Amino acid sequence: MPWQSKVPGLTEKVLELYPTMSSREIHDATGFALSSIIRCARKNDLKHTEEAQARIRAYVRERRQDGQRRRDYSKLSKKVSHTRTMEAWRVRSGLKKETKYKVRITPKRVQCAMYHLSRKYDYFYETVDDTTLYYDSRTKRANEQYYVDKYGIKFEQADEE
Repeated sequence: MPWQSKVPGLTEKVLELYPTMSSREIHDATGFALSSIIRCARKNDLKHTEEAQARIRAYVRERRQDGQRRRDYSKLSKKVSHTRTMEAWRVRSGLKKETKYKVRITPKRVQCAMYHLSRKYDYFYETVDDTTLYYDSRTKRANEQYYVDKYGIKFEQADEE
């Protein structure tokens, strides 16, 4: 006795059509949910015929090759580059971001220098995009003129509270 689905008529259709048709084709022909068709076939240990398996493999192979053929990487890279450029322009202009890209206003080398100063010498800053470092009485002072000349970082004394 075959396993019976709760969906009326599903088991009979799957037992009839599964050997010669793929799950997707049965779904298109009958309208039953694809997952229900696959579950019913698995529970009843149904297999495709050799001809059906060969046809399904050829279809999958053709779809996979067609998808790889259609990609134009030069167009894709131009599009991504343009999107990143526009996003950077929006952020620098003070407009709202439209993508999830992270945009740096200050260069990475300046951010790294600020991070180094904050960890090693206890300077602190409010945002990474502002190149101002603050110091207080607990800060071990570094050679500030070097960082002003090389990175353009400004140093200001913070208000002691």
